[in-house]
Amino acid sequence: MAIAGRGAIIIMSDSESNKLNLNKNCIKDYFYNGGLNCAESTIRLVDSLGKYEMPAELIKTMSGFGGGMQRGLTCGAVAAGVALLGLYTGRTKPTESREPTVEAVKIYLEEFEKRFGSLICEQLKADFRSKTDEMYDHCTQFVIGSAEIAAKILDEKLKK
Repeated sequence: MAIAGRGAIIIMSDSESNKLNLNKNCIKDYFYNGGLNCAESTIRLVDSLGKYEMPAELIKTMSGFGGGMQRGLTCGAVAAGVALLGLYTGRTKPTESREPTVEAVKIYLEEFEKRFGSLICEQLKADFRSKTDEMYDHCTQFVIGSAEIAAKILDEKLKK
């Protein structure tokens, strides 16, 4: 079990998978109340688990991805999940296999879409006016879900 931040992040192992139970108020401390966007918050959340070595610059690289790259396209939390998978399963040379990343991303995208019905920011937040408390509250589930899915895949791939 791990506790992080003001709210609890608890990792419970069961026979099927690791699940994160996240206190929504903890996420809000750095998501919209703290000024981080959905993509930055997803990275911050996975980093707060303390299970993976993560360069501080990774959060910075996600700054442009919030709000579906500012246009309602691919959800920023999704982009962050894919970036995390690439960080740990990706390659640095063209002679290295890209299959570990392709497989991880395929599983991630299928699970996110199955859970939430879309990968597209505009569709995920369709019933909410942009930049309102209601929209941020609604989008918190995507940040949490993205972190859960990415962490589960990383745990399996890295045997953590």
